Amino acid sequence: MIFTKQELKKLLSDACHDSIISPSVTYGLLIQILTWDDDDPRDINLDDIDHLADFIAAHADSFLSELEKVIKKQSYDEQNNQSEAYN
Repeated sequence: MIFTKQELKKLLSDACHDSIISPSVTYGLLIQILTWDDDDPRDINLDDIDHLADFIAAHADSFLSELEKVIKKQSYDEQNNQSEAYN
């Protein structure tokens, strides 16, 4: 389906209103994925949306993995500090 950038913004705003990812972030990612550097209308298809979903999933997974590492390290450090305090 062919969209202008403004139409895409509206579509994403309507579709993302209850999402944890803001419409503006989703818009920016899709513009980046499509390498949409001009203001001409573009054909956006389901493959583009699948690519966006994969991109978001990969970044969310990376973020959550890093968060998990930080929490595990902090927990480990706290346990070591408590052990040293008892000795």
